[in-house]
Amino acid sequence: MEKLLILGNNYHVDCLIHQAKERNIYTIVADYLPKSESPVKLLADESWDISVTDYDALEEMAKKSGVTGVVCGAGELCMATCRELSKRLGFPFYVPDKAWEITNDKQAFKKTCRKHGLPVAEDYLAEGDSLEDALQRIAYPVVVKPVDGCSSLGMHICQNEQELRFGYQDALLHSPSKRVVVEKFCQGVQIFLLIMFEDGEAQLIESIESMRSSTDSLPFIFGMVPSLQLEKYKNKLMQPLQALFRDLGCESGAGSVQAIAGEDEITIIEMNYRLPGGRMSPLTQERLCLNVLRSVFPNVIGKVEEKKNIVNAKVYVIWLNPGRISKIDGIDEIMGRYANLVVTSEKKLGDTILPNSGMRQIFGYMYVVETEEGKEALWTFVETVNEYLVILDENGNDMVRRYDYIDGQAVLRG
Repeated sequence: MEKLLILGNNYHVDCLIHQAKERNIYTIVADYLPKSESPVKLLADESWDISVTDYDALEEMAKKSGVTGVVCGAGELCMATCRELSKRLGFPFYVPDKAWEITNDKQAFKKTCRKHGLPVAEDYLAEGDSLEDALQRIAYPVVVKPVDGCSSLGMHICQNEQELRFGYQDALLHSPSKRVVVEKFCQGVQIFLLIMFEDGEAQLIESIESMRSSTDSLPFIFGMVPSLQLEKYKNKLMQPLQALFRDLGCESGAGSVQAIAGEDEITIIEMNYRLPGGRMSPLTQERLCLNVLRSVFPNVIGKVEEKKNIVNAKVYVIWLNPGRISKIDGIDEIMGRYANLVVTSEKKLGDTILPNSGMRQIFGYMYVVETEEGKEALWTFVETVNEYLVILDENGNDMVRRYDYIDGQAVLRG
């Protein structure tokens, strides 16, 4: 029997466990948390209370337990451990070294995009420049972010020099290599392309159109599946993307590309070569997770069956203010009003939400799946969620960052 070690308790670990068990693969989950704080451990056949940063202990236990493969969910930290352990143990890892280095360095990725004719945002900070060197040539608004950051940590949209100076220091703080990107802020609609790599072929299996807030820097508030903007740019975009994937050596596994679609142009922002850092439709999640498992156990898992994804959905991403969750209510009421509602959440009572913790401040995703009988207006869905969802901290304060959908934009309530 194959034995699979799954690192961490991030998005998609539950799906990886279910998909593996269906194929008689023994599952082990490892992280430093007890089962009460890491419920995916209860789903697995076995669990280890070992931190994903303790490479030596994980290697020793994997050898002792007869582990035959290693995977993880969405986290960059877990991906780094998965890569290192796979090398030490001689297991396959779907991200080749070249792709790893380029997709984890925003400047190197932009350079590779330009090589293949893919449009990227204008840079204001050249390699080796200090912020002072760039101030005179900057036209606001700009985006500042770590070169090697993740989960939107250290990312800021800046309208003036004061905001840029603050954002620059925060981006430095969240950059392991202490390198920062300052680039033109591209106006438009965010698009996420979810990609499955199978035997060297890249398949676009879902597109998500997202709306950021017009009043703060949060990257994803409302969304639509599939993207309405993608068809406008698909012919122009997909061929050079295929060339980029071939250059990076993308043979297997899962990835995503983020872009901004404006009225007359589209701009590539970044690529993640891993499972996405959020939920998506169940069919898409199943296919991506199964393909990641296939990259480890190709003799057990055959070619992933191609299925037409007919999901059309509206999405409300629930962000929380800092605090400790003491009450969650109203979800049953919302579900009673939408028979086609899907709610995914990684948070529970007692969890603490830290300030400035990026996507770790997301409570969950609410999808209302459209049917042929009727299509739900986004604004009415948003109103319903805002009316009934209750998440309070220990002092009875509302933790939900509530947004209204106004003229196609997400506006934070005052």
